[in-house]
Amino acid sequence: GLRETMDETARRFPDAVAAEGPGGSTLTYGELDAHATSLAAWLRSENIADGWNIAVCLNPTVWLPVALLGILRAGDTIVPLD
Repeated sequence: GLRETMDETARRFPDAVAAEGPGGSTLTYGELDAHATSLAAWLRSENIADGWNIAVCLNPTVWLPVALLGILRAGDTIVPLD
């Protein structure tokens, strides 16, 4: 699935650009992996893990994939909002 693919990509290509945002901001796969892992750990520490539905309403920046991957890693479901 998506989580496994991202984990493998981050392991193999940690310095490759994973996301580009407005103004030239970038995030590497290694940075994406680290931030998503931190978010998942925070969700677990707040007992928001393993089956919660998490609403996400973010502008398309480099932080959107961090949020999505972190939520998936916590075992939760993404509910995209427009």
